Parts: sequence; C-alpha cells; structure tokens
Amino acid sequence: MENYTYGSLFGNEPVSESEKVRVTEEIQKLGSLSFQVTKDEDGWAAQCNELPAIIASGTGSNPSNTEIETEIRAAIFAVFDVTLDSHKAPGLTERFQYAIA
Repeated sequence: MENYTYGSLFGNEPVSESEKVRVTEEIQKLGSLSFQVTKDEDGWAAQCNELPAIIASGTGSNPSNTEIETEIRAAIFAVFDVTLDSHKAPGLTERFQYAIA
C-alpha cells in the first residue's frame, strides 16, 4: 500500500464555485486523481495514475511538499483548463493525493 500525502486541489487559488463544480465533475468521472512521484539526481517528476497526460516536475532532487503540490496543481489546472477568478476567495476542501517512490 502506498503512503499517500494529500494536497488541496484548488489550494489558495481564486477559483469560482462554478469552475470548481465543473472541474470536480470532470475529475469524478475518473474516480480521483493520484500521482506517483519519482526522484533522481536531476530532479523529480509526478505522473497522474488515472490520466497519464497530467505530468508535473521540478529540478530539485529534494523537493518540499509545497513545491510538489504547487506543480501538480498547476498541471491539473492546465489539463482541465481552470480559469482563475481574481475576485474570488480560495477554497480548501478538494484534494488530490500523491506518493513519493
């Protein structure tokens, strides 16, 4: 069994409620989003188990959880074409999970 860490799907990003609903419904069709994170001397990479097109990475060989979560979130936003709303306060209820190999 993997030792997963959970990250907030929308984090502190200003995403409208309607956009959250749209993205959450799309993700629910997949069941969930989980990522496998691998590290080596050149950096790290995270690939989504349910939708392999979602890939995040960084050049640090010892990334912080904040860095991993920020880059995974950015990759999710890109794939699901998330629109940010600069007038909306962020929510913290939705999550994704990742395991470091």
